[in-house]
Amino acid sequence: VHQSGQHLLALINDILDFSKITAKKLHLDPQNFDLIQFLTDVARVFQFRAQQKDLEFKLAISSSIPAFVKADSTRLRQVLYNLLSNAVKFTETGSVTLTVSKLADEKATYPYSYHSIRFQIEDTGIGIPTDKLTEIFTPFGQLNGSAGNHEGSGLGLTISQEIIQLMNSSIQLKSQVDRGSKFYFD
Repeated sequence: VHQSGQHLLALINDILDFSKITAKKLHLDPQNFDLIQFLTDVARVFQFRAQQKDLEFKLAISSSIPAFVKADSTRLRQVLYNLLSNAVKFTETGSVTLTVSKLADEKATYPYSYHSIRFQIEDTGIGIPTDKLTEIFTPFGQLNGSAGNHEGSGLGLTISQEIIQLMNSSIQLKSQVDRGSKFYFD
C-alpha cells in the first residue's frame, strides 16, 4: 500500500510540475548546499535500488568539483532521481554509473567562482533506438516494447529537460540499442 501510494504521489507531482511548466510558473530556488553530501545521499538511494536488481551502482565524483555550490538542490535531485530511476528500470544486467566532474571553464567574480559541473548517468541497459532519441523528451512519450516497463507518467524526461533548461543547459543523450545509454547535462 505504501509503495502504491508513493507511486501515485509521484505521478500527481509529475502532472503538477508539468502544469507549472506549461503555465511558465516553475521557478528555481537556488540555495547553498553541500554537493558532496547531496551526491552521497542520492547514490545511497540508487545503490539500494540497483542491488535489488543485482546491478552494480557506481558513483564517480571528480576531486576537482567544489564541495559547496549554489543551485536548486530540490530540482537537481528531481532530475537525477528521474534519470537514475530510468537507468535502473531499463537495465537488467551490468551497471549504472553516476559521474560528476567539473568542466574546464571557470569564471571568477569576487568573492565567488562560477563552475560548470557535468552530471552524467550511464547504464548498460536496453538502449534507445535512434529514431526515438528526441521522442522520449515529449510529454507522455514512452518507449513501446521496452521489456514491459511502462510504469510512470511519461513526463519525467520532459520535466527534467525543462528544469535543466531553466538552469541554462539541456539534457544530452547518446544511446545504442542493447548496449546502454548515457544522459548528461552541465
